[in-house]
Amino acid sequence: MVLEKKMTMAGSIKKVLLIEDSESDAFMFKRIMRDHPCAQSYTVVCFDTIERAKSHLSFNPTDFDVVLLDLHLPDTTDGHDTLVQARSFLGDVPIVALTWCDSKEIARTLLAAGIEDYICKSYVLTNPDLLCRSIDFAVSRNRQTQLELSRLMAELGGKHHLLSDMISSE
Repeated sequence: MVLEKKMTMAGSIKKVLLIEDSESDAFMFKRIMRDHPCAQSYTVVCFDTIERAKSHLSFNPTDFDVVLLDLHLPDTTDGHDTLVQARSFLGDVPIVALTWCDSKEIARTLLAAGIEDYICKSYVLTNPDLLCRSIDFAVSRNRQTQLELSRLMAELGGKHHLLSDMISSE
């Protein structure tokens, strides 16, 4: 596990869980989040397997703002399995998938399965602000989705109460 921290004057820090088995890729992502001008403020916790991330979180529950998830990890069978395993212990935390594979079909499949974004690692090498933008947009979209879900649940609760009153008055 590696923990790196960067603070801004405003003090707003995004907590990032990076699950990446390649040391060089993990180094690249952490360096971008630490040094690139697009970077806001990030705390990065890194694990090289799903199992290590899951184990750490079971003993140290942390509210992460976003997860950067390599799709090909040593303890998963494929990208879909990686996503399913990650979702099982991450809940509604937004996930940004990381892979060297640049496939629109895979991206569409993963987006349909619930990830917030998909980044081809080779694009990050030539355009590092893609990573920061993807993190920021994923967090923002997830926050908006959660607010809308809360609003809909409140609306549904009100309608349920109204329906219960109508049924009991008959």
